[in-house]
Amino acid sequence: MTEEQWMELGRRAVACKGWRWDMPWCFLPDKHGRVFRRNWCPSDSGFGVTQVTGRRLRGRWDSAQAVPDFRDPATVGCLLALVREAWNTHVVVDRERFGEWLVTAVYQFHCSDAGEGSTEPEALVAALEGAP
Repeated sequence: MTEEQWMELGRRAVACKGWRWDMPWCFLPDKHGRVFRRNWCPSDSGFGVTQVTGRRLRGRWDSAQAVPDFRDPATVGCLLALVREAWNTHVVVDRERFGEWLVTAVYQFHCSDAGEGSTEPEALVAALEGAP
């Protein structure tokens, strides 16, 4: 996936009813079209921003523009926790033999397809979008 596709996936997640900022890493585009990555800490004053090139910057940023960066494994783990909370049950993420990722909500007496995608984060975002 391209960086823009990862950012669009993050925007889809943020638009979900069950969304909550628990993600460790996010993209933060500025008004000049530059894209930064930052370690997300909603209670701080916006410091610790790192440009995608690795250059570190300091200052305040508009957190309303932030989208999660699902290339980070810890951020994907936080997304999984949000999906489990949204479906109010255990969910299983598995890769099918044909390459698609599937998310299944597991209930006591049945299972329900929750989402699918070409990557694990894409399947989890689809599950978050489709949560009851």
